[in-house]
Amino acid sequence: MVAFLSPELLRHLLTALDSLEISLLCASSRAQREQFKFLCAFAVKFKRDNVVEEVAVESLQKAIATLSSLQRLAVGLAYQTTLRQSICQLTQSLCKHPLTSLTLDLRRCWLGDDGTQGLATSLSVFRLKHLDLRLSFNNISGRGADDLSEALAPSLVDIVLHIDINLIGRSAPKLLCAVLRAQRAHIDLAHCGLGHVALQLADTLESHASRFVNSQKLHIDLRGNDLADSKGLVIKAAACLNAAGCKSAEDNPNPVVYGSGQAIQFRSLQELLEITDLQDDLTPQEIFESLRHLTDPEHPNLSLEQLKVVESGHVWVNDKANTVFVRFTPTVPTCSVATLIGLTIKAKLLRSLPRRYKIDVEITPGTHNSEDQVNKQLADKERVAAALENPALRNLINNGIVRHPAAGRTTWQEFVHFLLRRGSSRNEGRRGEGTQRNMTT
Repeated sequence: MVAFLSPELLRHLLTALDSLEISLLCASSRAQREQFKFLCAFAVKFKRDNVVEEVAVESLQKAIATLSSLQRLAVGLAYQTTLRQSICQLTQSLCKHPLTSLTLDLRRCWLGDDGTQGLATSLSVFRLKHLDLRLSFNNISGRGADDLSEALAPSLVDIVLHIDINLIGRSAPKLLCAVLRAQRAHIDLAHCGLGHVALQLADTLESHASRFVNSQKLHIDLRGNDLADSKGLVIKAAACLNAAGCKSAEDNPNPVVYGSGQAIQFRSLQELLEITDLQDDLTPQEIFESLRHLTDPEHPNLSLEQLKVVESGHVWVNDKANTVFVRFTPTVPTCSVATLIGLTIKAKLLRSLPRRYKIDVEITPGTHNSEDQVNKQLADKERVAAALENPALRNLINNGIVRHPAAGRTTWQEFVHFLLRRGSSRNEGRRGEGTQRNMTT
């Protein structure tokens, strides 16, 4: 992109512009200025470490006003904290141009809700196809986010929106819905105070899942948010993103992959059918066998065993006391899907074991930064029940329970084997029928 400036305008701008980022073509004669009226692309980036005065922005506004065919504009004013009014005037002056592509880098300009409202008013007039808007750290609240949501045009083909480090709270689902109307979307919602809106975000993603499944057209960054439902169950970023099959920033993009062990040898169905009055004790090996092929939320092609998230030595069973205790190890201490992994393990065991068993699932001590918080949530029966009843989260858990390609026995075969092995109790058999319904849904 090339920007042209007349000499009188250049005087105000030259000291503030980043010469490494922009090409300047000066038009000193009227004839040259007449030629540049038909320039369709204009790009200016101000130096981040210099304080830009209002007169410089006014000069830029005058330069843009001389263009009659401007279609693509890029302006960088990041870290200029005293130009809120000038920025609003600049964006308002753009309304007369037939812009199809707009890039505005306004990070840390302290626009606030009022400045964002002025920006949104201008955006609502444009018929843009491409928008790159960077509003990080601008003291924007839910009101400003709502104004942006209403201003984003349905005509957008692709959008990049950075609104991280702004406490937009409960307005995030509405803004996300507006962004997802574009064919390609990138939205940064990191550190936006999104507590208690996880389920709304998941529902929004799920409603658009058919458009983004197995594609690279969607990127959402939700880092730095403890997303919780109404009962406080933490659902981390990657968990929500997997509901829509979209791309997210992974906590551990290159995990260490270990080999899979040998499957334990069960007795044949014929042998089990011959036994009518004997009930075997439940063993840790059998519990591990049912968990080893659960898939990792961040790496669907890898099992929890391959990542050493679950290990046979971290399973304890007391068949007489009817207790099962499992510890799992996240791949990194900052793993954002630790709660989802724990829920998947617990859901698998709840669906597979008779109700008389008390099931406890915890993080291996010292392996996660928030292990106490996650363990407390996994131990809360009401929170777990509420999570398992939510359709979006239940889909995530079901996806994790689906057998890994390397697995042998299917879920149905496992269930049949379980009923035959423990079929001596008629009462347990009736409870198993309830388990069957859960496992087949």
